[in-house]
Amino acid sequence: MTNTQARTQSVNRILTLDSRLVSSAMEVYNSCTEDKIPIYICAGYRSNEEQAWMYDIGRFTPGATLTNDRPKYSANNYGMGLDFCLRMESVNRLINWQEADMTDYWRTLWMKVVRRFESEGWECGWRNSVGLFEPGHARNLLGKDIGELLTAADD
Repeated sequence: MTNTQARTQSVNRILTLDSRLVSSAMEVYNSCTEDKIPIYICAGYRSNEEQAWMYDIGRFTPGATLTNDRPKYSANNYGMGLDFCLRMESVNRLINWQEADMTDYWRTLWMKVVRRFESEGWECGWRNSVGLFEPGHARNLLGKDIGELLTAADD
C-alpha cells in the first residue's frame, strides 16, 4: 500500500464516523501526519455483524481475541469509536501496540497519538473509564455512555 492509499483508507474510515466527530478525528489525523507520525486508521464505524465476527475470534473461532465488546456494545457500532495503529512506511507494515511497546521510538509515537486524541476530547483505550486496556482504540460518546446509546438505538 502506498502512502496515498494509506491516507485514502484512513480518511475514508474517519468519514464513517458520526458527523459530529469527523472534524475532530481529522484534526488528530492531520496533525499527526503533518508531524510525521505515521498514524493509520484501521476502523471507524463497524456494523453489528462485523462486531459479532470480531467478537467470535478467540472465543469460538481460532485466533487471538480481537475485541471484548459484543455487538451493540462497541463505540464503533455507533460511529463514535475508531481503531488506529502506526505504519512503518519504509516496509509498508502496520505496527500494533504489542510491537510499538517494544521500542522507545514507536512507543513514543503511539503515546503522541493518544495524547492528541485526548486533547480533542476523545477517551483512549490506553486509560478508559471502564478500565479495559485497548491501546489502539479511541472513542468519543459525546457525553453519553454505551448503555444510553444502546437504549436510544433500541427505541
